[in-house]
Amino acid sequence: METKPTTLRTFVAIELPETRAYLAEVQRVLQQAPVAADLRFVSPGSIHLTLQFLGDIPEAQVPATTEALQSALKGSREFLLTLGNLGWFPARGPLRVLWWGLEGDLEALKRLQKAVEDTLVPLGFRPERGFSPHLTLARARQGRRVNSRDFESAPLPSAESHAKNIPVGAITLMRSDLLPQGAVYTPLWKGRVEHVCPVCGYPGLEVEAYDLVFDLASFEICPCCRFQYGATEEAGRSTSITRWRERWIADGMRWWFGNPPDGWNPRGQLRNIGVELPPE
Repeated sequence: METKPTTLRTFVAIELPETRAYLAEVQRVLQQAPVAADLRFVSPGSIHLTLQFLGDIPEAQVPATTEALQSALKGSREFLLTLGNLGWFPARGPLRVLWWGLEGDLEALKRLQKAVEDTLVPLGFRPERGFSPHLTLARARQGRRVNSRDFESAPLPSAESHAKNIPVGAITLMRSDLLPQGAVYTPLWKGRVEHVCPVCGYPGLEVEAYDLVFDLASFEICPCCRFQYGATEEAGRSTSITRWRERWIADGMRWWFGNPPDGWNPRGQLRNIGVELPPE
């Protein structure tokens, strides 16, 4: 007898562990509401930002899916989000989902979500309908009618001391198993955005040249142009970056350490950071 292929319920997400402590406090307050028993709260450790729900896919399709997701990250950079406010779906009528909103660089987030969607649609996945970034806190139990007014004046804790700036630099392909006690999420694959040299545009740095949250230099040396972030900056960061780039271009855009990657294209990587050179 032919064996039925194994399928996995999957989605693409951004994990935001920096938000979980605060959102756990928020949930504890919401759980004091008289209607809290009509809600199923998400475990704080499972709270995430969904970029695209894929549904049930054959296990054999996972490699092609992760390959497409890796290509979606090409050209993407790390960006910052911040915590927003409490909200719910739908805006009118009985509440179905209670969530926490996000603010910050939402344009970068939307570009990343669109890149994910564009690479997955050719594999047969449906595009996400009306992407609305949010972190789900709770869902109404089946058959229960919950009024959003019960949460409008909840004494929520201040978010001032929690994750003011949340760096986003990776996406995860998640497996979802629906169990009686709730959904259990298991990471199947994680891909990271490119860390790009601001001098020459090389996209293969191990970490960001400058930390987005604290603006601290990594002191890493770019293997392409030999610029050391935080050290080679005698004239100030911006001026030093520009001068070093000009010198590197004048010296013939040589790769400095070891052998360059296959297909290395210095003009292309400069173009990706907005530096257009005259035709050769």
